[in-house]
Amino acid sequence: MKEVEKWLLDEYGPTLTLADVCQVLKVPEGTVREWKSTGFFDGCFKKCGKRLLFNTLETLRRFQSRRTPKPRPRKTINKEPIP
Repeated sequence: MKEVEKWLLDEYGPTLTLADVCQVLKVPEGTVREWKSTGFFDGCFKKCGKRLLFNTLETLRRFQSRRTPKPRPRKTINKEPIP
């Protein structure tokens, strides 16, 4: 286990709240929510009622392995002329 992973487990325990993830990764809450909705954190969290709980080690490893999430596919508008 790496030193950072050991520190995170000692400091936060096996699960992180949304606020903890924002604090550890130094990103706004909206960014974490967007990453969750785009699939960046798939398999790293579970929803307990209204709360999101993230697996500490899996979240850290996911973030370290790929610093930026894949861009969300955008819907394109059909630009054919109207008859």
